[in-house]
Amino acid sequence: MTENRYRAVLEVLIGGPVTEVARRYGVPRQTIYVWCRRYRQDGVEGLQGKSRRPAPARLAWPPTSRR
Repeated sequence: MTENRYRAVLEVLIGGPVTEVARRYGVPRQTIYVWCRRYRQDGVEGLQGKSRRPAPARLAWPPTSRR
């Protein structure tokens, strides 16, 4: 998956039209822009998938009472 993202970003960076690249890879244009931004900020590592799973809630335990 990361390899396809990298290829798409390279196509755009060398001047390929975003609309055509998005169509070729089967993703929305906005996704291509996001991938390009991540690549500029973090390099290839920025193209790796990120979990959308929410972080687990932190539970506050009440202090224990002593008798």
